[in-house]
Amino acid sequence: MGKLKERFHRKHGIVSRIFSMVLALAMIMTMIPAIGDATTAYAASPTIRLYLDKPSTWNTPVVHVWAAGAAVDNHGAGNATISQWGNQEKPKLAYEESSGLYYVDVQSSEWTGFQFVDAGSTEKSAPEIKTEGAAIEQIKTFTSDTSIYCLLDDNGKYQWYKDASKKETLVPESVPTECDLTINYKSTLGDDVAAYI
Repeated sequence: MGKLKERFHRKHGIVSRIFSMVLALAMIMTMIPAIGDATTAYAASPTIRLYLDKPSTWNTPVVHVWAAGAAVDNHGAGNATISQWGNQEKPKLAYEESSGLYYVDVQSSEWTGFQFVDAGSTEKSAPEIKTEGAAIEQIKTFTSDTSIYCLLDDNGKYQWYKDASKKETLVPESVPTECDLTINYKSTLGDDVAAYI
């Protein structure tokens, strides 16, 4: 009886080990596509060259990218401090002589927003050009390295374009960039109560 019992355990012990190994291999095989997708998503984070036609009143344009893990390459232009921001240092934009534009390369897997700031300004608030909202949503769709251009439009406002000739804006016309909102309310506390949004 003891020999029978020993042979049973030996036989079924090997079977259960093989079965466990097959299950582990099956789990690894089902995880491979997920690992591949994660790698593809990271590899698809392109480098975007941001060009700026520097406002004539600005001295030293710098960039502040809101995503903490973004890689900023200003091609050795150095940093400049923004005195209005407690002397924070930010990367200067490099200058391209052929186009007369300033630029910086940014690679990020998380585009949330960024801004150009005049680090040489003596104004109370440092002049800035913020980019967020619809323009950022368009940037998130890029799958390869590209350049975009922040240039003055015909109305004297800065606009993002897909090329330096201003043929195509970055934000499609179908995407609203701003809207008016009217809120009516009735105060139950009298006429002197103000509403804040």
